[in-house]
Formats: sequence, structure tokens, C-alpha cells
Amino acid sequence: SLQTQLSEKPSRIVPVDRIVAVVNDDVITQNELAERVDLVTRQLQRQGATLPPADALTRQILERMINDRVQLQVAKEDGIKVDDLTLDRTLERIAQENHLSMADFRKTLEHDGINYNRFRDDIRNEITIARLREKEVDNTIVVTDAEVETELARESHDASANEEYELSHILVAVPPQATPDQIEAKRRRAIDALAELRRGANFAQIA
Repeated sequence: SLQTQLSEKPSRIVPVDRIVAVVNDDVITQNELAERVDLVTRQLQRQGATLPPADALTRQILERMINDRVQLQVAKEDGIKVDDLTLDRTLERIAQENHLSMADFRKTLEHDGINYNRFRDDIRNEITIARLREKEVDNTIVVTDAEVETELARESHDASANEEYELSHILVAVPPQATPDQIEAKRRRAIDALAELRRGANFAQIA
């Protein structure tokens, strides 16, 4: 009977992964978001940084994931790809910067609860997005001969100076197909970050 069937204990329970965002033809699931939030939380804790409220952190990470998905889709449409050789060399450089062999680097990631294959995919995506941004900059920035000559003259004039500068920047990325609301949200974020810095906030923490 139906009552008997309802009372019987199911032999197998299959968890359902909820969709939290739809990005064109792609989706971001609750499990993906939770995994990324956990990773970022552990990274901030290792750095000794103050954690923002959980809901604010989750919202920021979801926005970042959406922006990344949009940019990856644009990169795919533009034919931007990262081959395995480039990816492997980048991973080797990261390991070297941490004074680790590739084997030890992989063990360190796994010890920190980071799946190596997922990490590898994340690095591929980062390189892809960086190439997309470089392409966009190359297509939009035009430097005239007069500007080059002016800069060379200025550098020549300042050549005797002993001043050195350490420069850093904070990039608030705007997706190529951003809506007016998304652009306004990014503008407000940039203004808020600038206000915090002017009040003396730590630059790395704001970044």
C-alpha cells in the first residue's frame, strides 16, 4: 500500500544541489558557492585577516563568481584558450615561489583541503581572464607619438632623482556585458574602497 511505501526507509538518499545563479547558459550551484566560501574563509584565517560577516562574504564571493563566469564566456567566444603547457609552467612557477617541488606543492594543497584538479582549473580560468582583459586594454588604449615623447622627456628630466615608488592598485572589474545596475554597483564599491583608504584603512585588507 501507499502507507507502507511511505513508512519504509529509503535505501539511498540523493542530495539535490540547488542553483543559486544562472549566468547565461551556465549555472552556479549552492555546493560550488559553499566550497568557494570555505576556501576563501580558510585563506583569510591563515593570513590573520578580519573576516567580514558571513552573509556579506558570501554575497561578495557570489558576485565574483558571476563576473568570472561572464568573462570566461566572453573569452570562449573570442577564442581565448590556455594550453596545458602554459598552465603547467604557471603552476611550476607558483610552486617555485613557495619554495616547493611540484609534488610537495600538490601535497600542501591537499593538506589545506584544496583539490588539486580544481586548483588547476582555477588557475587556467585566471590566466584566461587575464588574457581577455589584456586584449580589451589593447583594443581601447591608444598612445600617441606626442604622449610618448612627452613621457620620455619627463623621465629624462627626472633621471637624476633618487626617488623610488612602490605602486599597487585595486581593480574593480566590470563585465563586458554589464547592465547599468551592475555598473552602478561596481562604481559604489570603488567609491567605498577609496573612502576607507582615505580614512587610513590597510590597503591589502581593502584589496
